[in-house]
Amino acid sequence: MPVANRDLIRAINRFEILHTIRTSGRISRVDIAKTTGLSQASVTGITADLIHEGMLIEKEAGESIGGRRPMLLALNPNGAFALGVYLSIYQISVVIVNFEAAIVATYVFPLDELYYSPEDIADRIAQAIHACMWQANFSKEQISGIGITVPGL
Repeated sequence: MPVANRDLIRAINRFEILHTIRTSGRISRVDIAKTTGLSQASVTGITADLIHEGMLIEKEAGESIGGRRPMLLALNPNGAFALGVYLSIYQISVVIVNFEAAIVATYVFPLDELYYSPEDIADRIAQAIHACMWQANFSKEQISGIGITVPGL
């Protein structure tokens, strides 16, 4: 059995922290540690990195149960953007969503013919993506990832 690589473990822990914050809305570092089972030091280090990267923001102080009030963390809606493409027989639909999965831009590219070669479809998808980004004033550097869905087998 291979030994887990440190970077992989850190990536998994980052995912767990982001997932916990996403499902909780606003949550303290102490509660993240309790929920995920990670050490307080790991949570503090990873959340500091995520704040520095712009993925998280400190919202406000939470309720104190003795001692100083905990700072609540939340996702930064503008911390990352993803692009989604849905290919149907009649059109290519493109959306840009923020880090909270709210749609910030949409674009529909109609398909006039019933048959396109794979190269033609790839070109039209690229055109639709560029048009959506241009219309919403996004650069490719702002997009963290792209997902494409195609119905059928």
